[in-house]
This record gives sequence, C-alpha cells and structure tokens, in this order.
Amino acid sequence: MVTPVYNGARYIEETIRSIVHHGYPNLEYIVVDGGSNDGTVDIIRKYEKYISWWVSKRDRGVYDALNTGFAQATGTIMGWLNASDLLHTSGRSVVGSVFAALPEIEWITGRPTRFNPNA
Repeated sequence: MVTPVYNGARYIEETIRSIVHHGYPNLEYIVVDGGSNDGTVDIIRKYEKYISWWVSKRDRGVYDALNTGFAQATGTIMGWLNASDLLHTSGRSVVGSVFAALPEIEWITGRPTRFNPNA
C-alpha cells in the first residue's frame, strides 16, 4: 500500500492509522512525501515502526510519488490510498479475498464512500 502526501498534516495521521492499525498480515506500507513543510514528516516519523519504507523529497506530483512508492514495493497485490482518505476496516481483507478466489482478476477499484464520525 502506497500513500503519496504533500503538506497533508491535517489528514495524514488518520490515513496512516486506517492502514496500519487493522492487523492485516504481510502489510507492506510505503509513504512518499513530496517535501512537506507543515509537520507531515513529524507525523510520519511517529508511525515509522509501522511503515516499511518512506521518503521525504521534492517530487513532480502525485503520480511521480506513486511511481516512487511502487518501485519500492515487493508485494504481489499493490494499491494506494491518498493522504486525505481513510481505508475501511475490512478493505484489505476484501481485496485479498477477491484476488485469492479469482486469480484471473488483475485489477479492482474501490468505490468512494463517506464516513460519518457521529455514527
């Protein structure tokens, strides 16, 4: 899983927590920061023990960051979550089960949903 981020201090902690705190086995999590100057890097460092690889350097935008992250990835199932998004609790398990049950599938995409913090 790759998260590209640039000056995302407002959201990045919740994004990271939504990925790393659900106990998915064999998670390889990569964060590519575009050289943030708003405290994003401090938040990334706070979760460093859960992150397989991360970098903070100026890049050419989100697609460059994604390419940098995917170049570091070693897994067979890869995906990304933007720095202002959250992953549903069972999201990775659903994706893993789809690929396990249907080996002919090469690509799936998620559907945007909204979270209600008051629910």
